[in-house]
Amino acid sequence: MARPDASHDPRGRTAPERIEALNSIDPCWNPAWSIDWQYNCARVQRCLATGDWGPTYQVAAETDLSLEAWLDHQIDRSHILEPGQLAQLALLARQHPDLHPHALLLLRQTTGPAVAFARGLRAARRFLRREGHLQVPDGHVETVDTDHVRLDTWIDQRRCDAAQLTHQQVAALDALGLLVAPRFLEPELPEAA
Repeated sequence: MARPDASHDPRGRTAPERIEALNSIDPCWNPAWSIDWQYNCARVQRCLATGDWGPTYQVAAETDLSLEAWLDHQIDRSHILEPGQLAQLALLARQHPDLHPHALLLLRQTTGPAVAFARGLRAARRFLRREGHLQVPDGHVETVDTDHVRLDTWIDQRRCDAAQLTHQQVAALDALGLLVAPRFLEPELPEAA
């Protein structure tokens, strides 16, 4: 007769000690979200670690979805992802800031300007996906979750204060097709005597 496995109790549940050991190895070993999502996230991590990252690298052999497209989709649906999923994506974004032009949307923004930038970037992404362009009508308000962004004003301000944007913010705007360049004031020269 086979001896019962000590890692399970008689009712077929995993023993608490085993769960604790698994949690110490990988807190996401038994995620509340789909195992396919977890597999895809692990694939992105592995590709980045081995240097096999590329815009056409596929999530899985049976799909034509690239890793970059998968990440883009996660950014679009980040408002409905589980906290554990967001934590894994935020870790990727922190470790690889150039992973995706809009990876900063996966990070928890804490300062006023960074929060306002992320809110406007989400609004611009949504408008661009829906309309196919960013010729935003005057006074247009884009609603993202519960935030209301006056998108035409936000875009104009990004163009005016481009010198104050971070490299990552400029790259994010570039990816939307909003080419911004810092405008520096010419120094006033004294009049010739």
